Amino acid sequence: MKFLIELLSVMAALLWIAGCEEVVYAAEGTTVDLGTEGLQVNTGYWYWSRTTSRQDRLAWHNPLSDWMFTNDKRWTGRLSVSRDAFRITNVQQEDFGTFVLSKLVKISDVRPVKTFRLSKITASAHPPSSLVAGEPATLSCHVDSADNDNMADIYWLSPAGNRIRQREGKVQVYVTGQDNGIWSCVVTWEQKEARATVSITVLDLLPAPLHPHYVAEQSTPNIDCSFPSYLSWKQFKARDLQEVHWYFIPKPQSRLVTESQQKLFSISLVDKTLAWTFVQSRGFTPVLGLLKGNVSLNSKSVTAEDRGDYVCTFNFSSQLLLKRTVSVEVLQIVSSAGPALLHGQPVNLTCSLGHTLPSDISVKWFPPERSSMCSQLSAEHHPTRIVIPKVSREDNGIWKCDLRRGGTSLTSAEITLTITTKWSVWMLVTICGAAVTIFVLLLLICITWRHRQRNMIHRQHGFCRCKTPKPKRILQKITHPAEYPLSAH
Repeated sequence: MKFLIELLSVMAALLWIAGCEEVVYAAEGTTVDLGTEGLQVNTGYWYWSRTTSRQDRLAWHNPLSDWMFTNDKRWTGRLSVSRDAFRITNVQQEDFGTFVLSKLVKISDVRPVKTFRLSKITASAHPPSSLVAGEPATLSCHVDSADNDNMADIYWLSPAGNRIRQREGKVQVYVTGQDNGIWSCVVTWEQKEARATVSITVLDLLPAPLHPHYVAEQSTPNIDCSFPSYLSWKQFKARDLQEVHWYFIPKPQSRLVTESQQKLFSISLVDKTLAWTFVQSRGFTPVLGLLKGNVSLNSKSVTAEDRGDYVCTFNFSSQLLLKRTVSVEVLQIVSSAGPALLHGQPVNLTCSLGHTLPSDISVKWFPPERSSMCSQLSAEHHPTRIVIPKVSREDNGIWKCDLRRGGTSLTSAEITLTITTKWSVWMLVTICGAAVTIFVLLLLICITWRHRQRNMIHRQHGFCRCKTPKPKRILQKITHPAEYPLSAH
């Protein structure tokens, strides 16, 4: 009879516990608090146990001492009691189940006050290995609970903080670089919350710029492409990355070849040595830092012919492809008559990207300070083309064009105009006449000089150089008296 009474008491206690238990959710490895608000568990005799059995007690308290804990090594260092909760750290698989808080009402009368059912949250990701951006990942979150007591609300929280509601216990997402990191399965019930997490590694490149890269002619911009520092070439090789390429796709108006794209550089991941292969550099060179995942390009001094798209690709054997495109827009100022102009000559100055500017892009001119165009340009709107009917000396100097989006300067280009005075007809005639006169004078001086030289040479060589020179005729006549009558004696 006594045994029957005890059995009925135990059954009644169990029924009471089952009807009044509080469900708490947790994942393995996390910390969970079993709340005791308002029970004043630090006064009187209290007991924490897995069941109502005295032999299964985990912690106990009496007015003469602080809380005492079981000597079971499985619980060592993992249990603590505060004013409002019984805390279990690093929850293990064996911890899930029922916990009972009991109080000593009177001698030999220990009654359960509050019961908790610790239910497990299980989160998983498939596939569990690294994913290439664009691949699907399946996330599963399961909660252990009775069929008629599944009142918990479940959703997934991405590393970027986006909520995704799961259906039928699963969520499928096509991952990007933003999905790399810790995904949390969040379980909420009765204004409480618990989480289970999974880690996803996504192989992706750093995001490309949202807008084109606006640069000035003759500038030396960098063309960026790299993967995040938390990734490595080893992880890419593990997913069978085959090759890395750089391509250039020219703008239609500057395309000089029939091919739609030109390969610039390549890397083969099949080779043991990680190094660039030059195909056609177009004046670009790879930057330092290849081993750290930086595959960017250093630019030469760009011209209008370098306008276009620069495409960086990572090719995998499974036909997967990572691609980043950097659009380069080159700003230049073009003078219709060149930079060297004559005073009074007409000229058009065009500040251009080679095509019509987008609606959110505008230009602002900065003429030389003394130019008459300073007063003619509107303060609110500057055209892409300036028409100067007659240039003057005041237009001589540096003309600057600023490319802007709203109030932000994107880049600027410059051109230096050199204005020279236009020669009149009379000035040209005078100059030509003076040149002719000088030429004639120089010619006369030259002729006179040569004539004097000839005379000097003739004087020096006027005597006969014969060994037996003949006497002159007049001497011959004197030396032959037969030819003349003798004088009378």
